[in-house]
Amino acid sequence: DDLHSTGVAGEILHLVKQHAEAGALFDRKGLALTPLARVGFVLVMHPEALQGMDPRKLGALQFVPFCPLEPADLPATYTTILETRFSSIASSAIRALPPVLVNAMLAVYHEERRRLQPGPGAPHYALSTSALVNVCEGLMMVDPQEEPTGYYCAWVHEMERVFRDRLVTQADQAWFDKLLSDTVEDHFGMSYADLVLKSNGCLLFTGGPSYGPVGDMTWLEDRLRGTAFNGEREVAARTSAGLEDVNRILRRLRQPHGHLLLLTELGGLPVGYVRQAAHALGFGVVVAEGGSYYMADEWRGDLQRVLVGLCGAGGVPAAPQVLCVTEAWLGALPQMYLDLLVLVKRGELDGVCDPVTWQRLARGTGAPHAQLRQVVRQRVLRDLRVVLLADAAGASLA
Repeated sequence: DDLHSTGVAGEILHLVKQHAEAGALFDRKGLALTPLARVGFVLVMHPEALQGMDPRKLGALQFVPFCPLEPADLPATYTTILETRFSSIASSAIRALPPVLVNAMLAVYHEERRRLQPGPGAPHYALSTSALVNVCEGLMMVDPQEEPTGYYCAWVHEMERVFRDRLVTQADQAWFDKLLSDTVEDHFGMSYADLVLKSNGCLLFTGGPSYGPVGDMTWLEDRLRGTAFNGEREVAARTSAGLEDVNRILRRLRQPHGHLLLLTELGGLPVGYVRQAAHALGFGVVVAEGGSYYMADEWRGDLQRVLVGLCGAGGVPAAPQVLCVTEAWLGALPQMYLDLLVLVKRGELDGVCDPVTWQRLARGTGAPHAQLRQVVRQRVLRDLRVVLLADAAGASLA
């Protein structure tokens, strides 16, 4: 997937050619070809990755070109996605909202891509259409609203969650606020101030099984302030500014596949804020405490704690889990990065669980042995959230 690096692409193409010619792959440990039956390869590659490739390696592939979506195709694509959810709503005024919401979303998307470019201090400013999918996903989760204004509020919340929360400077945030205000007036026919006031000054959407606006911020503040932690680096948020940061973390964790990158100062990682947000949602938290003595066994133990929390064991009920990792440690222990990739993308558990852990997972899920691995995999994909804590200057991301 995404083989933009010609070096990596060359190695994988070599393996594909080897399998096409011999029906096997070379085992470097056994120094022999290992047959692989009923295996196929589908490579998703950018055309630039093919430049300079050996034609003999490319001969093992059949090319199927897919053109990227043109800007003119985006409105119809994402309108169709939203209509699958809005078409079941009785109100004709609300059923007509998808094109309005999509056009407003695309106006912000194109303008932010034009105005804010990724750079050394902001590599995450690179936007792709996955951001549009995230906005649509949030809109489709919202509890049914009686008036279009309710969906306008949800749209503003999702745009702030997906687009604004990635901005790291006050100037960029102020520019986005102005863009969002102008877009609301142009596409919804109302002022941003009126939209906020109609939602009691709060555009935070959260909750348990439901997904709707929080009308009583006092309730949320009391719930968050009721969570205190010991430790110099895990101070619970007590100020309104700290609670706002916790709310931003909370609303991302609430989303399906709500993985999160927190850009922060390495000397003051907000682990306590992550714990507060997770507590408000009823999630468990496992912090990978990387350090000089943090080795592969410790990392595997943390992953096992996550799996046990997802499945329940020892009388503790199953609950979604947040795995908090300091991004700088991924370079010191590369296996951490590989394990996170396979967990988040495919829910794979190879090399993570020992026999004792599998027994605990079987007791927690009650699944038969033949179905246990699939049951645990589904819970990982559905209920695991990964939070990476990275240097705000982007040094560790480089």
